[in-house]
Amino acid sequence: MAGFGSFKDLVDSMDAGNSVLSSFRKTSSQATQGGHWCDLSMASGNPVTNFYASTPLIAARLNGNEGIYAAQNVAPQTKHLKTLLTITQSANAVPITMMLCDYLLYYPFIDGDSTDEQTLDNTVGINRYTDGMGVKAFVVAQGSYVGGARFSINYTNEQGVSGRVSRFSTSNIATFTGTLISCGNTTGATGPFITLQEGDKGIRSVESFTFESANGGIFALVLCVPIGTTTIREVNAPVEKDFIKDTGTSAPRIYDGAYLNFIALPNATLAAAPILGTAEIIWSWRGIFITRRFNKWSNDKW
Repeated sequence: MAGFGSFKDLVDSMDAGNSVLSSFRKTSSQATQGGHWCDLSMASGNPVTNFYASTPLIAARLNGNEGIYAAQNVAPQTKHLKTLLTITQSANAVPITMMLCDYLLYYPFIDGDSTDEQTLDNTVGINRYTDGMGVKAFVVAQGSYVGGARFSINYTNEQGVSGRVSRFSTSNIATFTGTLISCGNTTGATGPFITLQEGDKGIRSVESFTFESANGGIFALVLCVPIGTTTIREVNAPVEKDFIKDTGTSAPRIYDGAYLNFIALPNATLAAAPILGTAEIIWSWRGIFITRRFNKWSNDKW
């Protein structure tokens, strides 16, 4: 895979102007609940609020220019996430874990009052990570809900095998818009992402969604790929994570056209809590992969 072959290549690319520093500032108008992941793309601020507002049950893509800016298309060069800088001024939020994701596709307005199998339209498909490897699914509330119902998805896995059925997840009862409903302390919760059938490593498409009982509300099913994670531990204390220096691995790949935004796990409510920072993205003809061996650094081609 193309990328950076050495630190010199990295520095040369930055000196040549092959980088962008994008800022973001998200402030939720909705209450959230500690221990429950939420979707910051639905919060107000910069970038603009995402409402998942399109035709019900029909797959749609988000416009990459309306997410955290990831620079212009650079193919055949490749873009990579170098650093994330994050800070919050709200004591309620911290500690808060933030996961930057590439949002690939969404299916809006799933009916939480229906116990029928709801068929999803895949006329539009994913156009990044097209083999489905590593693609995950989360369900986010587009309005208030009651919760407590079990649900599952019928999907096509990364091998192109259709008819796969996820393990059941149970919706939490947090009730707030923007909440990822499969997480929290509810018995049967599975974390932010839906647990796939045993052995599966990703999703190419989702064919249907089913609630076992009435859950209330409306929901969007979102397909995404996690890019990188960071944690803000103290109020007014900025955290900078350098994915090359701090992780000892590669700078995560960001594809042309990616819609970037965060899902977040706060300590308490995020209502009126500003979360802001920057993302530094770099590109070149070569990628970087750095490993630590025998307590010394060595450079390997990625």
